[in-house]
Amino acid sequence: MVRPPGRRVLAWAALLLLWGIWLLGTGAWYFQQEQEDDWNETVNMAFFMKLQLGRTKCKKFQDDLDNCRFQESPEPSNIVTCTFNVSTLPWTTEFQLLNKNCSEGPH
Repeated sequence: MVRPPGRRVLAWAALLLLWGIWLLGTGAWYFQQEQEDDWNETVNMAFFMKLQLGRTKCKKFQDDLDNCRFQESPEPSNIVTCTFNVSTLPWTTEFQLLNKNCSEGPH
């Protein structure tokens, strides 16, 4: 398994991802509670994500983070591409990592 050049980048990406999933699931939970259907069923939500991770030229609290380019590096593998499969019941904040695969370079 290849580790990304900056573990902090992966941690921040995972945190943002989990918050996004949690918010999405919370909305679904409230929607389900408002339904007057006698047949309510709890179903896990599954997400597949493909992320390119690497060091950028932008600072953490810079205004325009959407347009940050990756740093140029003499190393051939400055970028790591990871795929994640996550199963969740976001309204209960339960997450399970089903699969993770990381490889060097953009794909």
